[in-house]
Amino acid sequence: MNAFLHLISKSWQISVSLWKPILVGALVFGTLLLIVLGTFERRSEGISSRMILGIGIDEARIDELQQRMADRDESAFDEMLIELEQVATDVEKMEEAQREEFLFAEGRKIDKMIMKLAAFFLVLAFAIVITGGTYFLILATDKQQSISILMRTTFKKVLPLTGVGLWVFLRSYFWVVILAVILLERFTLFPLSSFPVGDLLLLLLGILLAARFSFAGIILLSEQKSIRESVQESYIRTSGMWKRITTSLVLLLITLWVVVLLFGTFAQITGPLMSWVILMFKQIMIAFAAIFLVQLYENKKKSV
Repeated sequence: MNAFLHLISKSWQISVSLWKPILVGALVFGTLLLIVLGTFERRSEGISSRMILGIGIDEARIDELQQRMADRDESAFDEMLIELEQVATDVEKMEEAQREEFLFAEGRKIDKMIMKLAAFFLVLAFAIVITGGTYFLILATDKQQSISILMRTTFKKVLPLTGVGLWVFLRSYFWVVILAVILLERFTLFPLSSFPVGDLLLLLLGILLAARFSFAGIILLSEQKSIRESVQESYIRTSGMWKRITTSLVLLLITLWVVVLLFGTFAQITGPLMSWVILMFKQIMIAFAAIFLVQLYENKKKSV
């Protein structure tokens, strides 16, 4: 426990010395995430409203009426009401089984539209998170204060570090855990996502499985090795240290999780800015985690 507290203290000191690039990174990547997530929320609400409003009406007809209403054609609104009344009458005349089938089919249409949109925005959010993580890991490794140099290096290294992440994901068999969770959520009455600690448990399992590969990204950055070599070197260098590394990373994860929860409570005073403030704070926590990981790596390297 003393060793963990020493690492936390050392990481905090380094974080304070690098406050400017950390704050800039948090501002940039937190804001980008807010834009992506906010846009998705607005678009999905728009799709849901549009589909629900026009349930049972031909999509081309909805587009035509909406365009006319946007052009301030007052008769278009009256025509929309007539269309909706006709649909309501038709639904009322249906048998119960037919009505349920109709409503289910319309609901599926909405789900498919939103899922397509979600997939696109998920890729964007993932790219931002990966780029931000790369930025903070480079900062933690090089202690570079120049924002411009950090950004240039980030764009050069983001693809190799993504490759390291994918290779570790496959080598650690964490994909098996993800697959198991998906199957459990699909075929059980009590999905894991219904529990507030579900994400934390998944992260803990990821650390347990991938601890031996946790230094691969640092090795790639500091020693200029290839993706495969970095992952292999991490596995070799952590031999006999799995328990210590895992304990440190699990304690860090729990600590950061508690800190973010507490911060979220106090962030409510920021009102409409709360989402942005929390996203920025999470980026700062990612920076701290990257610095902690580098310090853990350097400590283990000295002990060999």
